[in-house]
Amino acid sequence: MPAHTSRSRLIAVLVAIAVIAPASVASAPSFAADPASTVQTIDGLDPAITYSGAWRTTSNRADYKGSVQYANTAKASYTYRFVGTGIRIHGRLTPLSGISEVRIDGALVARVDAYAPTNVFHTVLFERSDLVSGAHTLTVTATGQKTAAAQNTNVTLDALTVTSTDAEPSPPTSPTPDPTPSPSATPSVTAAPSPTPTATVAPSATPAPSATPTPTATAVPSATPAPSATPTSTPTPTPEPTPTADLPVPLPLAEWRFDEAAPPFRTTAGDLPLQQAGSVRSTTVATPFGRGVNLPGKSFLRLHRDAVGRLNVGAGSGKVTVAAWVLMTDDNAGFVAGMWSEASTDPRRSYGLFYDLSTYGGDERTNFHVSRTGGPTPGQKFSLDYSASGQTFTRHVWQLHVGTYDGREAVSYLDGAAVAYGPMTDKFGNTYVKNPYPYPDGLNPTPAEFTVGAVQMASTVGNYAEGTFARVRVWDRALTADQVRALYENERPAAP
Repeated sequence: MPAHTSRSRLIAVLVAIAVIAPASVASAPSFAADPASTVQTIDGLDPAITYSGAWRTTSNRADYKGSVQYANTAKASYTYRFVGTGIRIHGRLTPLSGISEVRIDGALVARVDAYAPTNVFHTVLFERSDLVSGAHTLTVTATGQKTAAAQNTNVTLDALTVTSTDAEPSPPTSPTPDPTPSPSATPSVTAAPSPTPTATVAPSATPAPSATPTPTATAVPSATPAPSATPTSTPTPTPEPTPTADLPVPLPLAEWRFDEAAPPFRTTAGDLPLQQAGSVRSTTVATPFGRGVNLPGKSFLRLHRDAVGRLNVGAGSGKVTVAAWVLMTDDNAGFVAGMWSEASTDPRRSYGLFYDLSTYGGDERTNFHVSRTGGPTPGQKFSLDYSASGQTFTRHVWQLHVGTYDGREAVSYLDGAAVAYGPMTDKFGNTYVKNPYPYPDGLNPTPAEFTVGAVQMASTVGNYAEGTFARVRVWDRALTADQVRALYENERPAAP
């Protein structure tokens, strides 16, 4: 952030704030504090923040203290009372964003249209730095509205930063912020009418006020600006190497958290509803990762092939990652999640995360199936095209199962690690490497139903899973080995 040029200014920064979107993640911004300011950062989970409406928590190590609060229903709001001369709102920037209204002391000061085509974590959504020193009340309300390009109406809160220019400078109470991100788009901002003149900023490579600027309003440029004055730097410790767990993991294309009391289970973006199928109903239970779905056998969840939408990555990027926390209790092969149908009359295999596929060398291992043709592997009764983790899984224990495909090879991960497996010879005499499994053919672009817990076999449903799944996710990219490791380190339960 550039150095302050005036004590009386309003910066209304519009940023897209969403929870699930397929895009890359930029790093968090840094802020140069006024030499005469004190700074306090308040996490979104702080009990001093009062929430109204349906708010949820989702986690990522790139967020401040590892989580963010979000809502996408109209009139959901949060309120925070503070003493100071300024306040910043931090949140996320992604394509599934809506419009929120910001009020200070009951007066509408800005409408934050939170949309951008790529994701940025822990960025500034709004800042006001010219308040009269004293007690103030901040209220942010979701409007349920969005721009045409946005895919949802999500509003998030990561953290709040309160500033005061009346006290002698002291070290900030928050950790040293991360480097400034370089978002791929500059969102537009409209400041609400107020006694202080404001400006409306239109999207451009370098934002320019649409009205004649005055000394009281300044637009925040999208590129790193040259400061108008040399700010007083804050001494920071010598940086240490970043551990793998701190590596930002891109937001998934879709994530099911199973927060509903019963099916249908929707993604955190509120779409792609998984319907109950099978002869036994699933139930939701508490897990170390929030809610999860318990499948007792003969029970699974499905999304019709005409409704899979963005999950049909074979018709898009041709790359995919599927991940889920799995607590299995059965002794047989099971299906976790994916777009995979083996119906004899109309096979539509594309990608699927399984476990314990013994026919072609996947016994007691995590398996990730891929297919271009939709049918069996030529010359085989079934499809042998899957990777198998080098390590075996453990039943009745929570483990992270992950499968990735980058257009060249499928890789199976168990608890954040991809251990090599092979060459090996299966029961039919085929000898090959199973992890990673070379497969340059690509994915089937024909949509199939997306299921969790079972798949359509030749003439009936099979590979029923028994156990509990949590945080079922799909990406339209192949996560790197470091990103899968970070996913595991970020989320794994504490040792008992």
